[in-house]
Amino acid sequence: MKEKQPEPKYLPKSYAEVAGNDVIIKPKTKQDTKTTRDDLTKKLNPAELEIGITRVRSIKEGGLIITCKTNEDTSKIRKEVSKKLKNYSVTTREPKNPCVKIMDIDEELDEEKLKLNLVKQNDTVRSESDICVKTIKKLKKTYMAIVECDPVTFNRIMENSQLAVGWSVCRVFEDVGVFRGGFNHKATDCNTKMMCSTCKSPEHDTEQCESIAKTCQNCIFANKKLSLDLDVNHFIFDSNCPTLKG
Repeated sequence: MKEKQPEPKYLPKSYAEVAGNDVIIKPKTKQDTKTTRDDLTKKLNPAELEIGITRVRSIKEGGLIITCKTNEDTSKIRKEVSKKLKNYSVTTREPKNPCVKIMDIDEELDEEKLKLNLVKQNDTVRSESDICVKTIKKLKKTYMAIVECDPVTFNRIMENSQLAVGWSVCRVFEDVGVFRGGFNHKATDCNTKMMCSTCKSPEHDTEQCESIAKTCQNCIFANKKLSLDLDVNHFIFDSNCPTLKG
């Protein structure tokens, strides 16, 4: 019988608590984003409405995207904007589910077998309906899989930091796509060479890496540029990385 693991302290109780939609606000006539922000600030007070938001970002043609904490917050903002900002259109967009990258799988599995193993062997994965296998890839000696999951399952997995698959105890990371170097910019705007986000090698990408040792390129860069003495022996997206926490 599997030993039941305690719930992470920060784990949300339902999907809605972590899956608030994006609210997209666009002016009906051409204007800059500052005007949109000013109008929003004058007409809506998020504290009075008891609305939780996690991000506000500008888009073209004077628009804004507001990411909400819950679906209830999404509904509140959409209703208030429609009522008080008549010169704006408002729509919502569902967020994408996060993905985990599962490393160190010893045996070849198809998608159905992998899903079954994840559910049967791990308390962090409660149901096959909570996950979707996006890809399984053969590396030099092992296999790697990328699995999409709902935010609640994702938080459970990342809190535990490993998954059992057959006789393999697998490392797990958030799948964030291609990495080149540094944060706060798009990959298309990056001027550094593409490199492995685990060991910093330019000879292979992260999916092919089998290194146990981890090296954080961002902390190396910060040490060099700012004359710091940060620990660099960790994964670049480690939640405790001093550069990532910034």
